[in-house]
Amino acid sequence: MPGEHNRLDAALAAVAAHKIYGVSYAAIAEILPRFAGVARRFEVLLDAPGVAVVDDYAHHPTELEAAIAAARQRFRGRRILGVFQPHLEARTRRHFPGFLNALALLDRVIVVQDYHVAGRDGAGGYSGAREMAATMQALGVLDVHHASSPADAVERAAALRAPGDVILVMGAGDIQETGRELARRLR
Repeated sequence: MPGEHNRLDAALAAVAAHKIYGVSYAAIAEILPRFAGVARRFEVLLDAPGVAVVDDYAHHPTELEAAIAAARQRFRGRRILGVFQPHLEARTRRHFPGFLNALALLDRVIVVQDYHVAGRDGAGGYSGAREMAATMQALGVLDVHHASSPADAVERAAALRAPGDVILVMGAGDIQETGRELARRLR
């Protein structure tokens, strides 16, 4: 799996398996190369000559940066189209500058309407997605679009992608089917 964060996770898991359960490092070294990863953590859903689709649970600026860096490592020289859905109003407001900085690492981005959680989000109708898209457009940071829903994001990503693009879908809300739908559509 690409990404420094994934290598560190694997190393820490190996040490824990050895220290806690007595698994030998030789056994770990034999098994680890066969580990295919877990769902929604840099999960490559499609890797075809003209397009790749990757799904990642990243929903914090640091996680977005790590997922984007892993995509740049795994798909060197290819354009990255990010599809991101903010999750939780308080997190979006608190980390707004960090989200902008992370998303600016992409070549293009579609910001999907926020995933609101009843009882955890305000009732004021705040749209971090609209604010992110508008701010990046005003700054001229990159080619940015707003999608009103995950289904709209599928339509926009399919229309915006160019041959060779990598579509990196990120978020913790109801965005999780977006990558799978894109992979089905683009096969």
